[in-house]
Amino acid sequence: MIRVNRMSEELGLNTIKVEKKKSAEKEFGEYLKKSRETYSKEELNLMFKALDEQSKKLVKNQTLEDFKKYRELLKNFIKKCLDMGLDIFEEKNFSRFGRQKVLTAIKIIDEKVMELAQQFLSEHRDAIKILSLLDEIRGLIVDLYT
Repeated sequence: MIRVNRMSEELGLNTIKVEKKKSAEKEFGEYLKKSRETYSKEELNLMFKALDEQSKKLVKNQTLEDFKKYRELLKNFIKKCLDMGLDIFEEKNFSRFGRQKVLTAIKIIDEKVMELAQQFLSEHRDAIKILSLLDEIRGLIVDLYT
């Protein structure tokens, strides 16, 4: 009995069965991961389209209600990107004191949304500035999920 076990170990018979099982589990795991990614990408595409439509409404109507809806859609979109583990790019700038500051895409988007909010809260709205900010935010979003 001992001799048979040694021979099977030397020939690697036990490990072959285990490797096949692990391979099947790995294939299933990869398939599951790929299908989740496909679903998530489709969901992100739908969210992006809704965000794009809302930004068009915002340019056309320029109401505070449309801005709030845009901001909410943007927040949900960014949250979904983070949940999916998408890469967040960094932009390195130098402050006026020569120190390097690193800005993440989300921080930049947040700053642009704050500028947009200031435009909507001011009495003299600048339509070109609003359009420009929306375009910058859209570009950052595209960079975020492509």
